[in-house]
Amino acid sequence: MSKKLYSTQKWKDYIRTRQEAEQRNAHRRKTGPKFTGTVAQKRQARSRRQFQTVEAPSVFSIVSNPDVAMRFFINLELYSSRYNINLDLSKVETLTTDAIAALIATIRRLDVGVRGNLPGNADAQRMLLESGFFDYVSKTQELPKVKRGSIEQQKSKMVEPVVAAELVHFGTKGIFGTSQKCTAAYSTLIECMANTRNHASGRSDKKTPEKRKPPETWWATVYADGGRGRVCFTFVDTGVGIFRSVRLGVVRKIYSLFGGKNDADILRDMLQGKVPSSTSLSFRGKGLPYMNRLALQKRLRSLVIVANDVYANVSSGQFEMLGVQFHGTLVYWEI
Repeated sequence: MSKKLYSTQKWKDYIRTRQEAEQRNAHRRKTGPKFTGTVAQKRQARSRRQFQTVEAPSVFSIVSNPDVAMRFFINLELYSSRYNINLDLSKVETLTTDAIAALIATIRRLDVGVRGNLPGNADAQRMLLESGFFDYVSKTQELPKVKRGSIEQQKSKMVEPVVAAELVHFGTKGIFGTSQKCTAAYSTLIECMANTRNHASGRSDKKTPEKRKPPETWWATVYADGGRGRVCFTFVDTGVGIFRSVRLGVVRKIYSLFGGKNDADILRDMLQGKVPSSTSLSFRGKGLPYMNRLALQKRLRSLVIVANDVYANVSSGQFEMLGVQFHGTLVYWEI
């Protein structure tokens, strides 16, 4: 007589697997988050969502108008939790490439349907078209044809030396006619990529340190500004940002207790190399002091860092706290 199915080892293994799965589900239901008041709604499919208009500021620049730009990004994130976004850029008079890079990175991170129009200002319109912005956003009007060539954009999750070199060569060729090496710009790009790779995804599991969160996507943009004869670089990661990175919370508490310093003061000290690398901070205690030295030597110009609630114009010595939080880190510099 053949052996009954429910007495075989295969059947016993199957039953044990099912029981373990049921136990995990029961534990998840018991210990999972509980919502009171308004019930959290599941994210609807893009096609079923209504569009909410979000108006961009007239001076759309993180570098020169940080508080207003940050409030725009906060509104964008808030509305994206329930709506697709109708991005109104018609009143933008001043637009900079750092704002474009941050806008594209934010839109891609939010993963919602976004449509947009053109700025009324001719210069802002040209810059937006040259950036390839509408490769990521649906258009709401016919777009004039604009020759590409002054703006190049790249994204990745890895440290990409070849990409860094290509961005430098692209920018220098747009200004000087032939591609040239620039160690300062290249090294800064590599440091930014390494920071995103190693720290932007946040704290790993203490019990299983090998199971880190996947690295965030970084976005790098280079703009050959022929009118000013400058090559402008913007690097954006939408990870946790410098002040929410591994172990920095302990350092912030120490500064608060003994020095009464805020995050802007801490960033200044990090740039000056006063925060030791052994704390495993963002930029590893190495990249920020290096960038600061390049700025002091004028090898990097107009170096600006925005991280969480801190705005730092390193080149001018301006460090201040923002009224709102930026989701991640933005570094802008010129050569």
